[in-house]
Amino acid sequence: MSQYVISNESAREAPLMLALSLPIVGVVGLVIVYFVCRREIRRMTRPITELSVSAMNMGMGNLKASLPDISSRDEMRRLRDSFVYLQNSITDYYRADEDHQERQRAHGIGA
Repeated sequence: MSQYVISNESAREAPLMLALSLPIVGVVGLVIVYFVCRREIRRMTRPITELSVSAMNMGMGNLKASLPDISSRDEMRRLRDSFVYLQNSITDYYRADEDHQERQRAHGIGA
């Protein structure tokens, strides 16, 4: 069986190397965590951004604005479904109003 011998110089350098490497490992770890969190936050908020753009388009009169596909079964899906319902309701309302105005014109009522 062989014995390991550590020189005095190696014994003095080990704590210094450890003291220098721990902050570097910590900083690298924080940078990795930052980018992973950033990617995940963007992935999670993308549907909200897309719904916001669709809402702006609908507000400008484009009732056929496309809505993002959301495959999850959570609050985001319910929100998207609410936008679909809103689009359909407003479109139906405008159609009914146009039909009403057409009937009034056909009967000579109104302007």
